[in-house]
Amino acid sequence: MLNLHLTSAKNSTSLLSIFSTSVLRSTRRQSYQKPSLINYSTYFQQTGRNLIDAEYVYKSPLFPVIVKGLYECLKEQEERGVPIASRAGSSLLWGIAKLKPFDSSTEDSIPPSTLIAQIDSTLSTGTPGTWIEPTSALLKCCYNLCLDLTTFTSSNCIEISQTLNSLSTLKLRHPATPSLLSTFSSLSCDKPQEVTNVLWSLSALEIIDPLILSKSMQHINTPSWLSLLKPSELIITLYSLASISKFSGHKYSSEFSIILSSIHKLKDWRILKPYEIANIAWSIGTMGLNDPLFSSRVSSVSRMGGLEFQNFVWGVSKFTGEGGRLNGIIEDEIYKRAGRLKPLGVSVITSSLGRMGGSAECFRVLEDRFRGNVKYYTGQYVSNTLSGFANAKYELDREVVEEVEAVVIKNVGDRDWIGVREIKDVMWAFLPTNMDGGEEFKNAILGVLESETDWSKVSEESKSMILYCLAKGSYYTKGSIDQNPASRVHALSLLILSHISWESCSSIDLGNLGYALGTLQTSAYSTSFDSEVQRRISLGETFETNVLHNIIWSRGTLGLPLNYILPYLEANFPSNISPRESASILWALCVSNTYSVPIFSKFWNILKTGRNLNPETVNMACQVQTSSFLEAGIDLPLPSSFWSDNEMPSERLNISQLQQNVTSCLKSSNPSWSSEYYVARRSPLRGLRTLGVDVALPSEMVGVEVQGPSHYLEGGKEFNGSTKWKKRVMERMGWRVEEIGYREWKEKGEDVLKEKGLDIL
Repeated sequence: MLNLHLTSAKNSTSLLSIFSTSVLRSTRRQSYQKPSLINYSTYFQQTGRNLIDAEYVYKSPLFPVIVKGLYECLKEQEERGVPIASRAGSSLLWGIAKLKPFDSSTEDSIPPSTLIAQIDSTLSTGTPGTWIEPTSALLKCCYNLCLDLTTFTSSNCIEISQTLNSLSTLKLRHPATPSLLSTFSSLSCDKPQEVTNVLWSLSALEIIDPLILSKSMQHINTPSWLSLLKPSELIITLYSLASISKFSGHKYSSEFSIILSSIHKLKDWRILKPYEIANIAWSIGTMGLNDPLFSSRVSSVSRMGGLEFQNFVWGVSKFTGEGGRLNGIIEDEIYKRAGRLKPLGVSVITSSLGRMGGSAECFRVLEDRFRGNVKYYTGQYVSNTLSGFANAKYELDREVVEEVEAVVIKNVGDRDWIGVREIKDVMWAFLPTNMDGGEEFKNAILGVLESETDWSKVSEESKSMILYCLAKGSYYTKGSIDQNPASRVHALSLLILSHISWESCSSIDLGNLGYALGTLQTSAYSTSFDSEVQRRISLGETFETNVLHNIIWSRGTLGLPLNYILPYLEANFPSNISPRESASILWALCVSNTYSVPIFSKFWNILKTGRNLNPETVNMACQVQTSSFLEAGIDLPLPSSFWSDNEMPSERLNISQLQQNVTSCLKSSNPSWSSEYYVARRSPLRGLRTLGVDVALPSEMVGVEVQGPSHYLEGGKEFNGSTKWKKRVMERMGWRVEEIGYREWKEKGEDVLKEKGLDIL
């Protein structure tokens, strides 16, 4: 009779009232029959089916009474040595799992008797909600006890799949799991509910069972079986395939597309629940597919819960690209939810919006939610949030930057809070000039990187981006390596480079590595880098413009040959290259003494259309003019408008103390020596200086180059590309060029001038 009342109850409130009354009567009057295990199984199964709000159930003072009664019933079953039948056990386990008692933060080591005493104590005080934690923890004990007592030897497929479903709901890897999967495999389980339950269990528990997966894929590829799936089962299967593909490394793309096609055949998506639409978006994003139909099927996201909306935005950001139809819908919803977003929500939504190209106004709203709350974020949440802002090129307010610095410095010693992955995102976000961290912050960043014990486990993407950030950020000061050859940044860079798997790098990774090698003036591993670039060229791979630029620029900076790049450029000339990038590439080709009239003409035609170019780019253009004419006879004229449309190099000079000392000594023997003498003016503007020598005796065409630390490659023994190029070009013009290194001057002083015969000129 009790089971009849329970199955007829229409909601969780009715179930609580009916069943708790029965339990209470049995505790107060010995003559009243206690509810059986079947009754408890029915109650929890019905609660799971009718559940809308688990928190509401836990808040009721009637629920602890039921949980205590269940525990006593299970203990009695255990003491009698009677196993629980699979039908009752699987239903009970499934119902308990729907209430998610494993969300409890109470330690598992607390004895059930102590938990019962806590429940009784909190119920007697009458303070609402104080019994929730011990009740949830006791329900957890009930789940484990029921799982241990239930026998599945004669089970059917639905009972096993239901139990596996409960384990996956709680993400619990129990010793019974392999046995359950083995039994399921041995049975002829082909009903949609059974198969979808087990697939979802495999995905949630991250288990690869080849036999079950093989059978499931056969079902999915059978149209007659596929037609039996309900919309909810289609979506569960889609979600499971995406999850399994994610952790197994095997893409079930064909089966995924079949399921997705079936979902798109549904005439009206309005029948789908909000969380189902979110799961579809997450699944498509996880599989990395482009689904143009999805955007047209979604009209509103307002009914999605917080986690559902986050998953939806994350998935959409992976496959719709910038400016998609859903951008406006998503941003409108962000404005409405901004005040309620928790750290996880801000983290996921900001990083996703960074990929989608959100509006500045929307990022401003997210920044306001981030502001003042950074201390409550985990390291991963901080890094994800910052990566979103960085990808959108959104410059954070200085106040927010200081908050981030403070929280990173505070937690830098906690590797569970911040590791290499998080540090990579923080460094990337701090590249804009207004986010240049202080010394304590930079030391904290370097400290985390130096404490990494196994770089082989860090992805090539992360390693290349870290090296790029070390080079582009303020961690490295040009020339500092020669002041201290074992400098912190270079030692760290060499360590990371030693763990690069070149063939595993993406082309973007190669571009980042090229930039780092060039900026850090590191010739180590340049052979490995060049070999990998040439291997890819031989395989017909093409590079994006920014990657190509970084490859060529870094080779030129290091003074390495670039002959192998000319055939590639002839076959794959970049169509979207900018005037600035053209100047940089031409300069690098000149420095490496690599010339080609057709290639130079193409780049030059782009360069000379430049507008508002900075002085450095204009100076490069002038140097390319001089170099290409002197070394290869290539004449590259510039239109007169070029000089009025762009910013000219400054006449202001920063002369080092070392150069002043050398100049003073030379002038003491011959006053005709001149400091900062410019020997080539290829521009029509008077005074535009393009190629100068530190100290010159023009009448004798003798120049002296005072080479400070920035002129050397890492290690301080070999000159970099631009230094060697300058001497080579000046000698082409008939000049004698002597070089005085800073170490040489420090050791010998004025005797260096005598050794080079400069004191008698």
